Amino acid sequence: MPPKLLIIADDYTGALDTGVQLSKHGISARVYSGIDAVFSDEQAAVVNTSSRHLTSDAAKSAVFEIAARAKREGVEYFYKKTDSALRGNLGAELDGLLEAAGSERLCFIPAYPALGRVTKNGIHYIDGVRVSDSVLGNDPFTPVSESDIIKLLKGQCGYDVTLKTPGFPISGRGILVYDSGTEEDLKRVAQTILRYGEKVLAGCAGFAAQLPFIIDFDKSPLKSPKPRRGLLVVTGSVNPVTLAQLDFAENRGFSSITLTGFQKTAPNFQISPEYLKLTAGIKDNFHVNDRLIIRSVTGEQDYIRPNELNSDSLRKRIAKNIAETAASVIKTLDTNLFIIGGDVLKAFLETLGIASIVPLSEPLPGIVIFEISISGEKRVIFSKSGGFGKEDVIIKIEEYILEAEK
Repeated sequence: MPPKLLIIADDYTGALDTGVQLSKHGISARVYSGIDAVFSDEQAAVVNTSSRHLTSDAAKSAVFEIAARAKREGVEYFYKKTDSALRGNLGAELDGLLEAAGSERLCFIPAYPALGRVTKNGIHYIDGVRVSDSVLGNDPFTPVSESDIIKLLKGQCGYDVTLKTPGFPISGRGILVYDSGTEEDLKRVAQTILRYGEKVLAGCAGFAAQLPFIIDFDKSPLKSPKPRRGLLVVTGSVNPVTLAQLDFAENRGFSSITLTGFQKTAPNFQISPEYLKLTAGIKDNFHVNDRLIIRSVTGEQDYIRPNELNSDSLRKRIAKNIAETAASVIKTLDTNLFIIGGDVLKAFLETLGIASIVPLSEPLPGIVIFEISISGEKRVIFSKSGGFGKEDVIIKIEEYILEAEK
């Protein structure tokens, strides 16, 4: 049997924090690392296309390819997971899904009120600020220059785009964008979608939490793993939101190691003497203080420097080097790992040869727990994207771990 639902995300952390919205209701959801995924017996397949940083044509093609194949295999429902700050190839990917699904319309609900991300009169806000004026408007790789979702989509896709209000009857063709400012708004939109039988949807993890009430799934509760003592935080994110979180944790007792330019960007870093020195240093530091952060920068200005690599190659190289370092040390440290940022998470799993994972629980909004096996030993992994969360999120995860030990 094919999955009942296909979720398509443009990065790995986004795939996870959407899949977990189903897992926490006892719905089997498996997250795959690429569009060549071979589905198993899960009810929801979540596929990461890694398309946020691609050209718009390449992103559309990736979404179309996996959605068209899923439709041929009998998948009934489709959900295009979008970034809650509107980053990436938004319109092109909605285009690709609509074409592949063969539907006359797609309902798009971009808000995530639990994280302060709301849509009012078609304008998207983060904590009361237009997204283009927020820190995410200056994202180093995918800055958001337009807060008006209707204008944004009309400039990126070939379908009609219409603004809708929660609770109103569904009609029209193309992309229907829904205003939503509260959780109640999301529920009202979900009830309307259920009533009209819509099966091609889009939105961030916020609206994905409504999918268990729209689609008739079988449910069997999943058990969340018990964390170990300690927390190793690893990130390559240069987002100011992440940097503030790291600083907050350091001010409350976390130690940190900042990678050098060579450690971040050297080709074949894993076979260099510097790599052995770095991993040994991480382990030594962790044995002194089991609250440790591995970060790539101390400030945003440290990151963008003249380099022989273009920005995309630089991003991938940094993610790879950080991921290989994390994979090496976690094999011998009996602790929990918190990976911040989709690029590093994807590279980490690829380093370990893990093609798919099952998200198990969500201790905080946007924070996902899953478990992997390394050399026969279980390791608990926490993950989140780089662009959201309050500044105390690392401390909150530490408190969660301490409470779970009791």
